[in-house]
Amino acid sequence: MFQVFKTEWFSILFSLTIISISIASAGYDLYSPNETYWFQRSGALVVLAGVELQYSAITALWPKNLERVAESSGQTSPMVAGLGFDIRGLAEGSERTRTFAPRFHDTVSRGRCKETFAVGLIVVGTMIWGYGDLSFKSWS
Repeated sequence: MFQVFKTEWFSILFSLTIISISIASAGYDLYSPNETYWFQRSGALVVLAGVELQYSAITALWPKNLERVAESSGQTSPMVAGLGFDIRGLAEGSERTRTFAPRFHDTVSRGRCKETFAVGLIVVGTMIWGYGDLSFKSWS
């Protein structure tokens, strides 16, 4: 059931929906007198859209990195093959495990368009969430 949240099309559709809600709430606050400030509240949704984009990007990258680790490890472990305990193999596996996190971080931090847009949504959403009511207070 939760696999749908990891798909590319869901991320795009969700982000566009949230951006549309934010624009609609800005229009509503601009043209109708109220004290609720829906635009400011929509900032929380924009942050949520950015987090979801980052989540889908990381979940897409994770299996690729795990495949690379599996390919670099070569054969199955001696324990799995029934050949006993191999301390050298255990040390090599431990080293691969320790270097996995920095390699994964390098992959994530390369700055692809999706990740850059996600961070932008998080920053803009935080600004809207924190200060989105100020411009409408001056209109009143």
